[in-house]
Amino acid sequence: MNINYCILKNYKGLFKKKHTGNTHLLFIPVSKNVSCYVAILGKLKDENNMYATQLITKTPNVLVDKIIDGELEHFKDRFILVEKIKSIPEKLEDGNYKIKLTKKGKYILSDLEFIFSDKYSSNKQKIFLLTGNLNLEIENVSDVSMKVSGVKKMSFIGKGRL
Repeated sequence: MNINYCILKNYKGLFKKKHTGNTHLLFIPVSKNVSCYVAILGKLKDENNMYATQLITKTPNVLVDKIIDGELEHFKDRFILVEKIKSIPEKLEDGNYKIKLTKKGKYILSDLEFIFSDKYSSNKQKIFLLTGNLNLEIENVSDVSMKVSGVKKMSFIGKGRL
């Protein structure tokens, strides 16, 4: 099982495309059979090494590579597989996981904790908090802007496709 770190480059403009930033995406294995595909919304302001992520979908591990291939084909040069790291998932308690890396990567520098957040989630948005040492250029996110950021990132990805 692998943690897959991907980037989707975001552009706006009808005739002249202007780069507006990146959506950071992770495929995180949570069991030997299932991975979570999440978009990183941002780094929590008052927390050290804690990131808010929004669940895009849960998928069988056997389909992860096919989904990445589909994203590469659909988004063409906008979607990039940045890093793939072997990992071992461990379930801690309901909705909480620890993902141990077999070796650290260039962008994912430590083991991760992946925790479901009742506080930030709603019926339409499932928010998980990701704790770990990540080497990403990413914005801070506040409690208020988290939901707006999630809606914005889902619009770039096109939630209905999966």
